[in-house]
Amino acid sequence: MRILRIVAVVGLVVLFTGCCACRRNRSVVPLAGVEWRLTQLYGAGVTSENYRVTLGVDGRLSGVGDCNRFSGTYTQTPGESRTGGALAIGDGLVATRMMCLGQAREDQFFAMLREVDAYSIDGERLMLIRGGDVLAIFDLVN
Repeated sequence: MRILRIVAVVGLVVLFTGCCACRRNRSVVPLAGVEWRLTQLYGAGVTSENYRVTLGVDGRLSGVGDCNRFSGTYTQTPGESRTGGALAIGDGLVATRMMCLGQAREDQFFAMLREVDAYSIDGERLMLIRGGDVLAIFDLVN
């Protein structure tokens, strides 16, 4: 019986230590230099594959809404954890002006980009935040 307890304790230690090591070794996806696809806007799921954004390492961003392309500038102040921090998208966000079937959602998308004040990255998921509330969730495009 005592041997069984020892084996159980050793097994649990190995299990928890192994899990922690996996989390520490998980690579951190950078905010800039990759493409992100919108999956959730103001708490509602987004099924369209069109909504994409790329934040360049040069402080410029670009992407597409439902049918309109956009570009602008942003400033980022990384937090202590390397997976979040302050983010501000410049007032000079410009977009093409084609009419889309999903125009209302695209207008919300562009408005959301102007409201962002922070970001957080969890694995391959980017969350854009305002005042502590998650406005939008994006997944990394591989």
